[in-house]
Amino acid sequence: MGMSTIDLFAYGNKFRQEGNLGMALQVWSDLSNQDPSFAAVHINLADIHRQQGNIHMEKEELLKFLNCPQTGITIDLIPTVKNRLQELDGNHKPEPPKHQEKKQ
Repeated sequence: MGMSTIDLFAYGNKFRQEGNLGMALQVWSDLSNQDPSFAAVHINLADIHRQQGNIHMEKEELLKFLNCPQTGITIDLIPTVKNRLQELDGNHKPEPPKHQEKKQ
């Protein structure tokens, strides 16, 4: 029998704390497939995708989070997640290069 949702979540946290983002991503992706309504896993996946610069996947996970049943601490994260999604939507425009400022 497979690991429980909580066990998989903790297992992914252990990998993340050790700096092994690839394994954390794999464990949490498996968990997300096994229990897609477990909101906390989507936050953690979004964080890893942000660290890796994958804005599309970060946004996808944040949207999945918002579609999950919310309990406890995840309810408190809703405003933060909505703000992050607004930031991501604003980030589709390329930023001007910073090196063009003239130094006098």
